[in-house]
Amino acid sequence: MSWSVLLVQSCTFTAVSLVTFLVFRGIWSLDRRLRSRLQDLSGRHVAFDIPKVPRRDPKAAQSVRSRLVALAGRLTPNDQREAAQIRTRLQQAGIYAPWAPSVFVSVKLFLIVTPPLVGFAIGESRLFNPTLATFYGAIAGGIGIVAPSIWLERRKARRHAILLRSLPDFLDLMATCVQSGLSLEASLQRVADELEVAHPVLAREIAIVEQQMELGATTDAALRNFAERSDLGALYSLSSLIEQARRFGTSVTDALRTQAEMLRYQREQAAEELAQKASVKILFPTLLFIFPAIFVVLVGPAAVQLHEKFGAQQSSVVRAN
Repeated sequence: MSWSVLLVQSCTFTAVSLVTFLVFRGIWSLDRRLRSRLQDLSGRHVAFDIPKVPRRDPKAAQSVRSRLVALAGRLTPNDQREAAQIRTRLQQAGIYAPWAPSVFVSVKLFLIVTPPLVGFAIGESRLFNPTLATFYGAIAGGIGIVAPSIWLERRKARRHAILLRSLPDFLDLMATCVQSGLSLEASLQRVADELEVAHPVLAREIAIVEQQMELGATTDAALRNFAERSDLGALYSLSSLIEQARRFGTSVTDALRTQAEMLRYQREQAAEELAQKASVKILFPTLLFIFPAIFVVLVGPAAVQLHEKFGAQQSSVVRAN
């Protein structure tokens, strides 16, 4: 084997190994949920060197914040139906701040207006082609129209995934508490305390349900409000199930356990669906990354040898002539 063939094979192996190492290192560094979970359970937290930031006047910060909120509030749609729709979408994504609709509309308006103005200013300053600068600014403004809505939908989908993962544990604990003799209201309070570490998102929502019950709402109405805030089909089914069980006098424990088993079965079906899709999705990275490397390793030495052979023959023909 010639040195050129060995050099090509060594470089290819080194490049593929380096890219694979960097990809897997990035994947492993993204998932820190297990570490944070163990730290929460053990009560120990890793100490980080946090740079000291000079303290600001809280009154001045609060005044600036109130001015920004007031300025954003002027941009909120006057139509009550549209404002309620924006507020509902934000609540479904887990954002309950009263100033959230104003900030959302302000950010969306900023992303729509600013890129075309920046593109026009760059074009007028002759730093870039004026036509292309204006065109790219208009495209960025068009992206700004849909980018906040896409972000909100992705946040809502992640929240739904978290709730679906935590609901079976919640229902099992509720069934255990009700079966041991606690009322439904007391069971909700006890389960909220138990799930505060394992499932903080669900524990926060249960705390809101408890607050509504303390203000006079019934358990059925509070759970129905929870389902409407989250826009999750499993919560609608849960609220209807508990309402029917309390109305017709059936066992709430059996209803909760049945609902938990059904949610776990649906989760297994979703996992099987993702497993079936994985074989199709892996085809694209295989074609884009693995096959070229294999092609270079297998065909590279043959190409080098053919080049040397035909190059020698061509040089001999030239010399003969």
